[in-house]
Amino acid sequence: MVPLMKKLLQHSCFWLSLMVLAAADLHAATPEPASNRLRKLLKMPMVSLEAGFSLSSEEGFSVLPGKADAPREISELRKQLKSDSSDADRYSRLGDLYAKAGETKKAEESYQKSAALFRQQVTTRPDDPELLASFGRALWTTDKNAEAESVLRRAVQIGSDRTICWQTLGHFLESEAKRALIADSETTRSKLTPEKLLLEISHNKPEPEKVAQSRKFAYEASTCFDKAISVSTNSSDAYLQRALHKSFDGFLQSVFAFIQGDKSDLSEVMKGMFSLDCLPDFQKAAQLSTKEYRPVVMAAFFEAFAVNIQSSKHLETGIAFWNQLPDKSQRNIRNAMTRLENLGQEPDTRVAAGALESLAILQGFVVGDRSGAEKSARRAVALDPSREQAWDMLISFLVRPETYEELRATCEQRVQQKETARNRILLAKAYERLNKLDRAEQNVLLALKLDSNDFTANLAEAALLMKRRVDASSLNSAYRFLARAEQALKKENKETEMRFVQLSLTSSIYYALRGEVDRARQLLRGVLESDKNNEEAREILNALSWSDGS
Repeated sequence: MVPLMKKLLQHSCFWLSLMVLAAADLHAATPEPASNRLRKLLKMPMVSLEAGFSLSSEEGFSVLPGKADAPREISELRKQLKSDSSDADRYSRLGDLYAKAGETKKAEESYQKSAALFRQQVTTRPDDPELLASFGRALWTTDKNAEAESVLRRAVQIGSDRTICWQTLGHFLESEAKRALIADSETTRSKLTPEKLLLEISHNKPEPEKVAQSRKFAYEASTCFDKAISVSTNSSDAYLQRALHKSFDGFLQSVFAFIQGDKSDLSEVMKGMFSLDCLPDFQKAAQLSTKEYRPVVMAAFFEAFAVNIQSSKHLETGIAFWNQLPDKSQRNIRNAMTRLENLGQEPDTRVAAGALESLAILQGFVVGDRSGAEKSARRAVALDPSREQAWDMLISFLVRPETYEELRATCEQRVQQKETARNRILLAKAYERLNKLDRAEQNVLLALKLDSNDFTANLAEAALLMKRRVDASSLNSAYRFLARAEQALKKENKETEMRFVQLSLTSSIYYALRGEVDRARQLLRGVLESDKNNEEAREILNALSWSDGS
C-alpha cells in the first residue's frame, strides 16, 4: 500500500474516534501537577502561510499568484459584470478564482454561466477562432469534454495562426491524458490533482490501452505547444506556457514509469516536474518579458529547484541549498533578483509590489536571506496593502523570539488593513507567542464573530479555554468548540491532513484532562501512525505516562 493511500485510510479511522466526543460529566480528574504539564503542551492551531510556489498537475510548477489573493480579484471582477453576453470571459475567470479559493460550488456556477454566454456569442460569430477557443475551454470546465474537443479542434483548424488556439487545445489534451489513466470516468477536471492521480492509479492500475491513449494525448499536447511557439512572435507567454507544459509532461512521464514499476517512490514521481528540459523555455520567457515579473521569478525559482533536485535525493531550502548551486545558476538568479529590484521601482504600484513580493520569494526560499526577504515583503505591502501573499511571507519571517513584538505589530497592521477571521487568528497567535493569552482569546472571539464555523478559530478557542483554566465549565465549553471544529473539518476538501493532526492533539489533551486517558492515547497513536516523528504527540504521551507513573 502506498503511503498516500495509507494516510487516507487512517483519516477514516480518525473520524470514528472523534465522533464520540460528548460533554458528559468528568471522569476522575487528571491529578496535579500532571494537568499543569498537559496544559503547557496546549497550543493554538497552526495557520498555513503561503510559501510562494506550488506543484500542480494542472499546470505543473507554479509561482504566484497565491490563493489568498483570490478574494480581492473576485471582488474586482464582480464589479465589472455587465449582465450581458460579454460577461462570458469574466465568469470564466471568476470560476478559476473561486476554484483557487476552494469554493467549488461557486466555481461550478461561474463556469456554467460562462459556457452559456460563450454559446450565445458563438451563434453570431461561428468562425471566430479565438472565441471558439474560449468557448471550448468553457465547455471543458463544465465537463462537456466531447463537445469541447470538437470546438477546440475547429478553432485550430480555422485559426492555425493563433497562439491561444493551440495553447487551449494543448491544455485540454493534458487533462485528457490524465483522465485516461483514471478508472472513474466521472472525475472532473478540478479533481485531477497530483495526489488524486497517484492515488487512483495505485488503487486501480490502468489497462495498457489506457496508458497508450494517455501517451497519445500527451504527445499531441506537446505538438500543440510547439505550434503555439512557431506562430507566436517572440511571445514571453508562449514560452512560459510551453515551459509549464514540459513541467507537467515530466510529471506525467514519471507517472508512466510508476505504472510500469520503474519507479516506486512517490517523491521521485513528483520530481518529474523539475526536469531540466523545461529550463530553456523558462529562461526565454523571462528574457522576452519586459515589465512582467512573473516569468522572471518563475525562471529563477525553477532553475534553483531543478538543479538542486536533480542532483540530490531530497529537496532542501535555505543557505545550504543556495551554496550547493553551481556558479552559473547563482549568477542567473542574482541577475533575476536585480531585474525584480528594478521592477520594484516602477510607477505602477501593482507591478512594483508584485516584483518586490517575487524578490522576497527568491531571497527567502532560494538564497536564504531572511533579512532581505523581510524587507522586500514589507516594501511590497507598503506599496500594495492588498497583497495577501506578501503579508504571509512577512509574518513568516518574523516568527522568531527576538521579533515577536514586531510580529504582533505587523499582525495588528494587517487586521487594520483587512479584518478577516484568518487575520484575527494570526494576531491571536502573535499574542500567544508573547504569552498574553487574554489578548489572544479576545482576538479568537472576534474571529468567531466574523466566521463562527472557522475551523482554526474554534480549535484555538478550545485550546485557550483549557490552557487558561481547568474546571467542569471550561472543559464543557472546550468540548463545544472541539465539536464545531470537527464539523468544519468534515466539510473541508483541502488541507485536511495538518488540521486532522491538530484536532487530534488538542482533543487528546481534552480527554486526558477529563480523566479518559485511554481515549487520549488512542488519538495520539493515530497521529503517530500517520506521522511517526510527530514530537507534539510524543510529548503528550510522555506527560500521560508521567501522570499515571507508567
